[in-house]
Amino acid sequence: MEWEWYTDHHVKSVFIHCLLMANIEKKEWRGVSIGRGSFITSIGKLAIDTGLTVKAVRIALDKLKKTSEIATEGAN
Repeated sequence: MEWEWYTDHHVKSVFIHCLLMANIEKKEWRGVSIGRGSFITSIGKLAIDTGLTVKAVRIALDKLKKTSEIATEGAN
């Protein structure tokens, strides 16, 4: 409860969702290797899944990346 983003409900929601979506073991998806602790999604899908707006998800992800809670990698 002392986590710096605990009281920011959007950030907390996105972070918990990411934790729940992360692979527990390495997987293959469409010829792409997805490592443990990773998953493939989009900002739009995160918005739908969390019930937040696309803008709120972008802001939450930026905050989590800034404090090194998560890392993202772009893909085609």
